[in-house]
Amino acid sequence: MRGSARERLEELSKELVELGGVGLEALAHALPDSLRYDRRRELPEDAMGGSPLAGALLAFGSHAVPTIAWLLESSRPDARHLACLVAASLPDPRLSLPLGRVLLDPDPPCRQAALRALHSAPALASAELREALREASADRASHLQIRLSALEALRVIRDEGSLSLWIELLADPERELARAAHRSLRTLTAHDLGSLRAPWLRWEAALGQAARIEWLIDALGDSRPDLRRLAGEELCRGGLPEPLDRELREALDEGIEASEDACRRAQRSLRRWWSGQPVA
Repeated sequence: MRGSARERLEELSKELVELGGVGLEALAHALPDSLRYDRRRELPEDAMGGSPLAGALLAFGSHAVPTIAWLLESSRPDARHLACLVAASLPDPRLSLPLGRVLLDPDPPCRQAALRALHSAPALASAELREALREASADRASHLQIRLSALEALRVIRDEGSLSLWIELLADPERELARAAHRSLRTLTAHDLGSLRAPWLRWEAALGQAARIEWLIDALGDSRPDLRRLAGEELCRGGLPEPLDRELREALDEGIEASEDACRRAQRSLRRWWSGQPVA
C-alpha cells in the first residue's frame, strides 16, 4: 500500500473509532464487500492482506470483539472467512466459540481460515471450545465431515485432553475418522504404534499421565528418522531454553545417518533440563 493510501486509511480508522458504535456498525456492513481476494483460491497471510478495512476494525481493539463475533456467524461465507483472519489478530477468548462454529463450517475455505486462526492464536482455544470439539468428533450421530473437522481442529491445537478419545476412535466404524485419529495420535505424541487400539492402550497406561514434553523427549530416541524429526520440531515449536533449542535444531539439521546420535545427545540434555538438573 502506498504511503498516501496508508495514511488515509489510518485517518479513516481514527475517524471511525471516534464514532464509536456507529463506526463499528458501518464497518461490519462494509467489510464483506471490501475483500480483495477470492477465498476459494487463496488465504491471505493476515487480515490486512484480506481487506484494507480490517485495520480499521482492529483499531477498535477489544471493543470490536462483539462485531467480529457477529461476522463469524454471518450467513455470508466471505464475511466469516475475513472474520477468521481478523480474529487471529485479536485473539480474545470471547471469540473462541464463534470461531469454533466456523471450524465446522460447510464452506471448506472458511474451515481452513478458522484452522489457521486457531493455529496462529492459541488463546482462542478455550476449554469450552476444546470440550465442544471433543463432543463433536465423538458424536456418531453427526455428519462425518463435522466429526473430521472437529478432530482436525483438536489436532491443530495439540489437545492433550483428546488422547483417550483418539485411541477409542481408532476402532470407529468410519475408517476415514479412524485414520484421522491415528494421524492425530502421531502428531500429539511423536510415537506411532499403528492403527490398532491395544498397543496405544498399553502405551497410555504406562505413559499417558506424563506431560506431553516427556512423550516428545522420549520420541527423540526412536529408530525412525521421521518420528525423531517430528518430535524435534514439536519440541522447538513449544519453546525451549535457547541452548537446548539450538542443540536440537542442529541435530535436526544433520543428515539422517548422523541424526540418530545427535538426537540422542539432545535427548539426554533435555532429560537433564526437565528433571531440574543444570544444563551446560
